Amino acid sequence: GLSNMEDETDSESSQPTQIRAKEVRVPRGAQLLATWGPYNELSLFASVLPSKQQSAKCAPKDLQTVCTFSWDTRSPPFKKLLNESHGRFMLLQRASVEFQNLDSDENLAESGAAKAVLMESSAHYRRMLDACLADLMKQEANSSSDEKDQIDLIGILSTVWHLCEIFFIQQPSIVTLQLMEWLQTHYAGPDRFNELLAQEQPELDADYWTAIYKLVLQGRAADAIELLSRHSQAQLIDDDTIAGNVFTAVQDVLASMPHYLLTDSTSEFSDSFHEWRSHVKELQNDSRVRAESELSTLVNLLNGDTSIIRALSDSWLDHLIAELLFVNPTLKSFEIQYKLSSIVSDHEGTVPLRQLDHILLAIMDFDVHKTLALCSHLADSWFLCHLTHLLFHSGHIDAYKLDTGMDIREHFMFAYASSLVSINMWEVAVVYLSNCPVSGRSGLGELVTRQPLDSDRKALQLLHICGQHQLHEEGKLICNVMGSKYLRKKRYAQAIFWLLRGQSSSRVGEISEKLLEEFLQHGSTEDIDSVVDGVGTDVVLSGKLTFLTHYRQFKQIQQELAELSTKQLTAELQAQMDDLSVVSGQLLVQLIARGIAPKRFWGTLLFQSVPLLEGTTVVLGFEDTTLLMQSLQTITTSYRKDEYLLDLDQDQIDVIRLALVRNLSRAVVAKYAVVAS
Repeated sequence: GLSNMEDETDSESSQPTQIRAKEVRVPRGAQLLATWGPYNELSLFASVLPSKQQSAKCAPKDLQTVCTFSWDTRSPPFKKLLNESHGRFMLLQRASVEFQNLDSDENLAESGAAKAVLMESSAHYRRMLDACLADLMKQEANSSSDEKDQIDLIGILSTVWHLCEIFFIQQPSIVTLQLMEWLQTHYAGPDRFNELLAQEQPELDADYWTAIYKLVLQGRAADAIELLSRHSQAQLIDDDTIAGNVFTAVQDVLASMPHYLLTDSTSEFSDSFHEWRSHVKELQNDSRVRAESELSTLVNLLNGDTSIIRALSDSWLDHLIAELLFVNPTLKSFEIQYKLSSIVSDHEGTVPLRQLDHILLAIMDFDVHKTLALCSHLADSWFLCHLTHLLFHSGHIDAYKLDTGMDIREHFMFAYASSLVSINMWEVAVVYLSNCPVSGRSGLGELVTRQPLDSDRKALQLLHICGQHQLHEEGKLICNVMGSKYLRKKRYAQAIFWLLRGQSSSRVGEISEKLLEEFLQHGSTEDIDSVVDGVGTDVVLSGKLTFLTHYRQFKQIQQELAELSTKQLTAELQAQMDDLSVVSGQLLVQLIARGIAPKRFWGTLLFQSVPLLEGTTVVLGFEDTTLLMQSLQTITTSYRKDEYLLDLDQDQIDVIRLALVRNLSRAVVAKYAVVAS
């Protein structure tokens, strides 16, 4: 509320820990309790616990927040990711609206152009993840444990996102090539490939053939060929050595292995694959290959021997890719789920499934909701927000409502926005809350009222948000808080500026009253001048503020007339003084006769106008002078005359009355002189 916005202190976002505290009167017998908030936030409370006679189940009462600690464990590269991704989010959101306007579809997945937008958006998110991971890897040597955890997490997020892109966005009918590239990108891991290449006789290394088998299982045929070519027997190709010819033949078979492309027809690829398989079988039956046990194992692998594939695969992923490459390369993407159970069971006993494995299996099973449910226990809110946003527009998430009234996309979007607010990235959070149809407006209202108002610029930003989303009451609250802040500092112009925007006319009147009191006590118009100069003509909400502006103008003219009267009188100077006197007289009538000035200032104004009334030029006519005389009579005969005439004695009142009478007589003479002429 109001007190929170005034009292909370805001630390710089670059500091590791932010502390928000306010003074709380803790009652006698209270205890300090603590509770965890969202996203690394801990709040301390002052609470009066129930007495022993009360039930143990009774909740503490008079709970008041004393202090809240929050800290951010996200590294600078990860914060960069958070900052940059909202631009792509908005681009995709705008594209969705444009395509809906064109064909009134509920999602973007219906047309080729729309699918291209989805693919580009997904690839863009992956590039941002990879860039973040690369930046973190550069700092890995000096990384804290939290940053190392972030490296692991972002690696997992990139892996999951890429697979979701293949199965849910790109959706090729045959995914063998895409899965092979995915595995090579995310599961290559550290290997001894370069080290083995550097050896003169790499086949003497115990890991030589294991490395070749691993490369072939993952579809890295070019690397396997290069490693095979370094075998000492393969170097004897120019001789009549039989083994050398066999190595060359195996390399040729590996190099000629066909891969299904999106432009290929299934029948054409099947013919190419069967022709290639016939060459593999010829090698398999070649006695020269059988003489080399390792080569024989490799050729059996290429021929799709499932027992060899099972034995050589370190994980169910290697096994799956190998079966797609060498056993059934035309398997449809939706048919993969039927192969997974047997493949996974073959490896479950040796390598237990991790949380990541369950997520990957859910993706390959085309189970979007299970995928998101599993990711919610592992992934960051950034990932869940942007992935569900992408899947929603691709038609994979329906509009099923949760108990909160939000759909699953909005649920994760709101959670992500809340996490951004907790790390002082509220400006980015606004982008996401603005796109939450159910909870966005209330979330924005809470956001703008909970932000520490540490600068005018920030307050104006928050007001702009309020204006965009019709948060009128929240906008008034911000203005009143800023007004109170400047009022405490006695910066009255800024205080009135904000209070006028907050439509707090009563408080503006109080400030105006305070300024008038100070003027009457000290005679200085410095504060009044600063207020009028700062506020300008925006005075419609306060009659007292209107009086200040007119009074300041009246005093300025009086001062200017006093200065001019000290100079040598000329016709031009007299004309200037006459003009100023007329304006001053008009202001006097407006202030008193029209009720702009409070009655307790009438006497002061009339006394300050005596030089004007006694001047050589008649500036007030018969009617205006009569009105001023009636005004003087009103305050001198009122039962509150002691209050109205507090600053005047009887002699001063007599001076005012005499000046008015003289001006009245001169006004009558001037009036009849005009009539006679």
